[in-house]
Amino acid sequence: VLRLDHPGIAAALQAGIEAARAPWIARMDADDISLPDRLQRQIDFLAQHPSLGALGTYGWIIGENGKRVVLFRAGPTSVEELLQKRRENKLIYLLSSSVVFSRDLAIAIGGHRQDYAPAEDVDFWTRIADTHVVLAIPEPLVCYRIHASAYSTRQLVIQAAHARRARANAARRRAGLPEYSAEEFALLERSDP
Repeated sequence: VLRLDHPGIAAALQAGIEAARAPWIARMDADDISLPDRLQRQIDFLAQHPSLGALGTYGWIIGENGKRVVLFRAGPTSVEELLQKRRENKLIYLLSSSVVFSRDLAIAIGGHRQDYAPAEDVDFWTRIADTHVVLAIPEPLVCYRIHASAYSTRQLVIQAAHARRARANAARRRAGLPEYSAEEFALLERSDP
């Protein structure tokens, strides 16, 4: 167990990546639920597709009481869909509590960037997808809890702004251009609302 002094989600994720010793890291948030066969299904899939950079799954959206509300479909389910998203400079969304990703690749790309929180995950998956295949198994293998006090719920406006910057920077990286800093992107958005 790593005990941290509330450094923020991105820093906590990065500390976990650096402390891990296995080649694959399974992400899981405290208020979500991993279904019993999730990891076995992902390990089996990765054994057949060892060059993947990250692998998510679909999941059930659940409320505070744990009742299933709706199926949440996130992530490309084929290489063709991933390549289409790259061509269109779209972000790669995965259900974070469902993802298994390569530790070495995470370290190589610099991990989760703190200045993207609370959209650090979409930036991270998209950067992995710049050079590696990122897929989702189209089966609900986790339950993702939504409630009023959830971090992403409370930070929705900030999350959307950082996701827009992640998308703009994905296009810039792919065009060989430097990324926008948070300040540069904020100025750009204010000048062209």
